[in-house]
Amino acid sequence: MTPTTEPQEEYYSLADIWQQVKGFLRYLRQQWVWLFIAAVVGIGGGIGYYYLQKPAYQAEETFILEEKTPGGGGLAGLASQFGFDIGSLTGGGSIFQGDNILDILTSRRIVEHVLLSKVDSSQTNGPTLADVFLDFSKLKKAWRHKPGLDTMNFYRVSGRNSLSLLQDSVLHEVYKRVTQKYVSVSRLNKKGTIITVTATSINPDFSLLLARRMVKEASDLYIEIKTSVSAANVNRLQQKADSLLALLNNKSYQVAGMQINDANPALKSVLVPTELASRDRTVLATLYTEVVKNLETVRTTLMLQTPVIEVLDMPHAPLEDGKKKLSFVIIIGFIIGLVVGVGYVFVRYLQQHWANEAAKKTPPLS
Repeated sequence: MTPTTEPQEEYYSLADIWQQVKGFLRYLRQQWVWLFIAAVVGIGGGIGYYYLQKPAYQAEETFILEEKTPGGGGLAGLASQFGFDIGSLTGGGSIFQGDNILDILTSRRIVEHVLLSKVDSSQTNGPTLADVFLDFSKLKKAWRHKPGLDTMNFYRVSGRNSLSLLQDSVLHEVYKRVTQKYVSVSRLNKKGTIITVTATSINPDFSLLLARRMVKEASDLYIEIKTSVSAANVNRLQQKADSLLALLNNKSYQVAGMQINDANPALKSVLVPTELASRDRTVLATLYTEVVKNLETVRTTLMLQTPVIEVLDMPHAPLEDGKKKLSFVIIIGFIIGLVVGVGYVFVRYLQQHWANEAAKKTPPLS
């Protein structure tokens, strides 16, 4: 019976591995021509990328979101007795808290309103930011075979409600492209309140105006939302105060007209109307005092709530071109080419090594 021999595993010591490494390095020196060719090709690719890349003008505006929540104390309860709601002004949640501000900045309402703004605000029939985008993005050129789209413009548009159905569709397409590729909104850190709006395009004027006006539009929207409730409460309190003042004045004249000089003591009932009018005047005076007090408090609250968005850094013209510099792309191309060259030589070395090992194991022909 022939004993079976089990295949033995091959073990490599550190000395064997070091010998393999030295062998590869010797082979690498011998194949320097391939490394040189790969490096030259990498440098050429970097130079080609430099001239093919488009300009990238980046405008970055940074602002801080300040939430002011003045306390109302017993004011809210007191005002509620008169039917006024000031609880929302003295605390509670805000739609601008958390990451909501990031979504609001890139919302369709904000971005489309900015796109419809004139490049030169002094012109009523001038080009808008949407027109500038249509020009440099080559969308009009891509739509040249579609009737009505090749001559599309927003020169005479005076607002969102004046858009035609076709203009509305084109504006929505522009909005999607802008928010997906040309603008980004982020926080400087996850827990902070500093927000950065960055607009990047091949047109410096578009990038600059887009970043600035998005922040301005979001700020105006915030103030409008926050002050709309305050302004409504101020108007309601003012109307109430005016009504009470008119009633109080009437009662004062009524009391003065009811005064009876040398009234007959036997007829004390004639003094009752004067007494009732005086009591009503006192009640009205008390109510008027409280309403005026609440009115001044709400006005103060309104002042404390604005402004809420403070700009920290604003982009200024001229913007720098953010495309990669020639020296940078040459170095990157050289490194990539060299790495690819070393990898190619390593594959050739392994193929040669495996061929030699296979030749050693093949028995010679007799």
